[in-house]
Amino acid sequence: TSKAAPVKASTTSITFSGAIADVAYSAQVAARSEVGWSEYSVRGCAVTIKKPMAPSAPTLKLLGGNKICISWAAVSHTPAVTHYVISVHEGSRLKYFDSVSGTLVEDTSKAAPVKASTTSITFSGAIADVAYRAKVAASSESGWSEYSAGGCAVIIEEHVLPATPSKLMGLDPSLSRCSTMSGLSSCTSTSQALLSASSQHASPSHQSVLRLSSGDNGRRIPLGTILFSQDSIKGVFRDGSPLAKMRRELQTGLTSLEDVPTITVVPYSGLLYSVDNRRLWVFKQVFHPSCEIPVVLGYVDSGFLRKLTTCVQGRSVARRGSLHTF
Repeated sequence: TSKAAPVKASTTSITFSGAIADVAYSAQVAARSEVGWSEYSVRGCAVTIKKPMAPSAPTLKLLGGNKICISWAAVSHTPAVTHYVISVHEGSRLKYFDSVSGTLVEDTSKAAPVKASTTSITFSGAIADVAYRAKVAASSESGWSEYSAGGCAVIIEEHVLPATPSKLMGLDPSLSRCSTMSGLSSCTSTSQALLSASSQHASPSHQSVLRLSSGDNGRRIPLGTILFSQDSIKGVFRDGSPLAKMRRELQTGLTSLEDVPTITVVPYSGLLYSVDNRRLWVFKQVFHPSCEIPVVLGYVDSGFLRKLTTCVQGRSVARRGSLHTF
């Protein structure tokens, strides 16, 4: 108290800085005259400076050229938010967005936060068939908020350029398994129809790319209306994890439907075909056909036509490899 100089009587308010977040502050006042000091006043109501609240879950959107856009809602707070930091799960690897280079880095000390005026970022170089999730945290003078909930995962699927017409369905020796099915003739005629359909329906500038940013991420449709586009699937995902693992996690609630990358469906010949057949198979093992799941709407292009190998109009799919992976 010996170092606390009193304020003049003409002053009836003071301001100080350096308040610690999440610590309650209250005050009392005493007055002095020529006669002496009064008693201290009753303690005023306490106030606490809070750290910013965690932002809402960000939205991830696929763009062309292996780019992903992450956007979020601005956080209103006193003191005002000054920066945001974005963490990105690239599969099982945790990375952070660096606003200086515009890339993802693993070292947090090298990830410059974005200014509060920014509520969306875009990075390139996303890896095909790897799930991307993101979280956002806000910063003010009082400190950093908790990270937001994770946004719905997105995945860019890698698709091989279509083969020459002589190697399409019914003609490619690697697809000779269709010959053992009763639908051989229909598969052959379908392949001929697909050749002409590809020129009619494919997007001219994206004939070798199936999964793009265009589509309605908010759309939900009954699971039973979605068909398999392929005649068989492997028992493992591209990262090596078995389909059985995702099925168990969904069945036990360890993973929710929103945690799984959204599947793409393509309207074709009056039906809806999925291009994400392994995830669709898992969903059909876990959920009722009436369950509505989120989808992205794709379109008919050369990548889709090459992947359309079903001989039973997508009603079922054969399993390849070890059965324990299913």
